[in-house]
Amino acid sequence: MSRLPHCYPHDEPLETLAPLLVAHLPSSLPLLRRLQFKHSAPDARVLSTLSPNNLRTDPAPFTAAYIERSRFPETQCWLFSTHETSTSSALSSSTTTGPITTENDNNEANHARLQILAILRTIAHLPSPKNDNNILILGTLNESLLSFFTGRSPPTLKQTPVVSRFTASASQPSSHPSDTNLLHGCSIPYTKYLLPPPAPSAPRTLLPSSYTFISLEHTSDFDLVVARSSIPREVPTLRQLGNVGIRRLDDSGDGEGELVAWGFLSPDGSLSSLHVEDEHRGKGLAKGVCRRLLERLREGSGAVGFEPLLPGDDGSSRGKEAFAEGTALVYEKRSEEPQSSVMEVKRSQADGWAHSDIAEGNIESAGVAKAVGGSEGWRIHWVAVDLGRVEVVVRVLEDGALEGDGADRE
Repeated sequence: MSRLPHCYPHDEPLETLAPLLVAHLPSSLPLLRRLQFKHSAPDARVLSTLSPNNLRTDPAPFTAAYIERSRFPETQCWLFSTHETSTSSALSSSTTTGPITTENDNNEANHARLQILAILRTIAHLPSPKNDNNILILGTLNESLLSFFTGRSPPTLKQTPVVSRFTASASQPSSHPSDTNLLHGCSIPYTKYLLPPPAPSAPRTLLPSSYTFISLEHTSDFDLVVARSSIPREVPTLRQLGNVGIRRLDDSGDGEGELVAWGFLSPDGSLSSLHVEDEHRGKGLAKGVCRRLLERLREGSGAVGFEPLLPGDDGSSRGKEAFAEGTALVYEKRSEEPQSSVMEVKRSQADGWAHSDIAEGNIESAGVAKAVGGSEGWRIHWVAVDLGRVEVVVRVLEDGALEGDGADRE
């Protein structure tokens, strides 16, 4: 096995990484949005196998990640690898992790795996402000990368609905000295839907009479959101997120009325915690929340918690033209490739796009996504990575305990 590549910190990722991530949209959208998100804890880090001092407009394959270990048990890490957009990694609703069959694909996959291991090894040495038991919750992971974490292709995982503090033990690594599984848990598969910005000429979203849009502000509102969610949520995090709520007005018109529906834009730009109280369903309120969130994102990313994607929009010295030059060559190259079934998110539209991660079989949520113009992208998982296993796996591979890349060893 080749030596692990070096990892570099990126202190100004919107300057150094964003142009390159834009060139790999839509696959890079979650990490790109996380870099744009205005709120980060003091322990937040951005890492990449590309040096911030030696970037090119058409770089070699790379891996990048945002890490905030203090977020445990919420998602702590978002990771993107250019392997997701390579010809050996199918980006479609039928994406699965299958065996690598050609020498070129094998070399590319090995390189991507080494980059991911290098990122994880660096993360494992970062201090953890919370007692996370050396477990890293990595979110919205493209299924094409799963075999790099399990050491098997296709991976054999016992899945659980939610990877959290209590359910992150679904896939314990083996004690066998040559085992290369890094996962402590893996969620059920989700399908990522790409949500386009509403057309500028589209009319504003209207609600049935007696309902009105609001922004959630009261502690009691956020407590209700946490109580209704099956996924771990923290009130301080929810307060940072762009949100839209709906209240049912009192018949008298007095008072604020009852909170009956809500939705948020997560730090990675995904629609989250969408909920309508049972007695108010069937009235289009979920679609109304989604449309209003997308309208707010289109009108200005700052209103929903994100820094402008294009440097210069906030008055900084770097302007749109410089940013565009940083991605033009990559786009020209990519435009020659066959079109996939995934809609291409254009650079000029990137600030208005969102996405939604919907559990397979959740027909109602998929229907809402499609109703607001969403299109199926690829399959993703939440995984719990055992950081204590990273050095073990690196040693196994460096010692040659496995043949090839270890993908087919049982």
